[in-house]
Amino acid sequence: MKWCNAFFLLGLALVTALPVSRMAAQAPAQKLQTQKQRATRIGTTPENLKIAKDWDKEGKDEQKEFERMRKGDSLVTEENKAILDQAAIWYAYRLTQDIYQDTANTSKTMHELVKQAFGQILDRTDPRKQLTQAQQTFKDEFEKRFIARLSEVTCNRRDIARLNAAMILARIAATNQEDAVDVLLEIIQDPGENDGVRLYAFRGIKEFLLIGRANDSSAFTNKDREARCVRVLLDYLARRPEKLSGGKRELAALSYVRREAVAALGLTRLPAASTTEKKVTTIQRMTAFGLLRVMRKDGIVPEPSIAEQVEAAIGVCQLRSKLCDEYQVDYAADQIGRFLVEFLSSYNGEKDKEVKTEPWKIHAARLIQALDELKTDTERSNFKVYMAKFVSQAQSPLNDILGGKNTPNPTELGTWLDNNKPTSTSLFKDRPDIVIKETEKAEQ
Repeated sequence: MKWCNAFFLLGLALVTALPVSRMAAQAPAQKLQTQKQRATRIGTTPENLKIAKDWDKEGKDEQKEFERMRKGDSLVTEENKAILDQAAIWYAYRLTQDIYQDTANTSKTMHELVKQAFGQILDRTDPRKQLTQAQQTFKDEFEKRFIARLSEVTCNRRDIARLNAAMILARIAATNQEDAVDVLLEIIQDPGENDGVRLYAFRGIKEFLLIGRANDSSAFTNKDREARCVRVLLDYLARRPEKLSGGKRELAALSYVRREAVAALGLTRLPAASTTEKKVTTIQRMTAFGLLRVMRKDGIVPEPSIAEQVEAAIGVCQLRSKLCDEYQVDYAADQIGRFLVEFLSSYNGEKDKEVKTEPWKIHAARLIQALDELKTDTERSNFKVYMAKFVSQAQSPLNDILGGKNTPNPTELGTWLDNNKPTSTSLFKDRPDIVIKETEKAEQ
């Protein structure tokens, strides 16, 4: 992984970095209208969380025993669990200490502290380094303590401390440690948090969800946690940030962060959750609808960028239609097609310019692959004939972009869509209200 010390101030620059300095972390909080009723967690822990034993100066025996447990050479026992407690405090609380906030006062930078913390995290998803049973036990015992201590750090007033704690939690989640997701969701929901910190929460959730995608299954073992994850992501995308100046940098930064939320939502697999009681079906957590709204700019404020729309389209293609009987995937496909007509027109408008603002070929390649996945998902559905024809029509102009030889024709795709209407007129069966409002686009 490439490390650098740059980070965006929300509204001033884009995030491109990993561990950062004190000044770079001070992004202004973007409060969410949908979360006004929640109290911020920030400031509920001391600024300098107390470390009982400085492992740089003492506790060498404890360090050695901790290392033996991490390597699996020593078993975790009731007697040595206290060392795990010490380690969790040491690697988490240092992020809040005054001495590490100013690199002139110490030889250790914040970058080094985070790197050291990363080094203690075992990855059970890495096939090249399969964990022994002793290491599995160590991972679970240590990381439940580490997550608890990092959770305290995410309540610290120091932006830099919260940011780096979020990075570490994201790394833990990416190693299939589900408990870390709870803290990441708290970060996202906190109305006092800034989007610079939320960015890493979204990334951690995305990496965790990718574990399940590799096996075409849910990464979650706790269904309530899975439901909460979807709700939090949907709420974030539906929010209306307050006091946006509308400056290009601020909007670009917000779009950059929101794109990560869209990508995470697209990995949740379920188009929606439906329950039936006394022959009445209730549809909740409409992931597909949330993604389509971003893709078609339906009521999303500020208006999504092309990159966000592409991410949303890919997310819709990644959903598993069989997991929700009420989901009418042909309606979703038609909306994807309408977006692609706009996408192709935008590409043609920029094709001959010297400066390109979008990685068009990368977008096209990702969309082609996603459409293949959509076709595969619907091969045994009632919509398979329509879906196969749609995918063929949609991929053809995208291949023109990828090849770079022919100018794609958006009119041809638009005409096909007009002449081949989907049988479904809404996204979910018996829910005529769940439709994209073509004439109600978001305003900046």
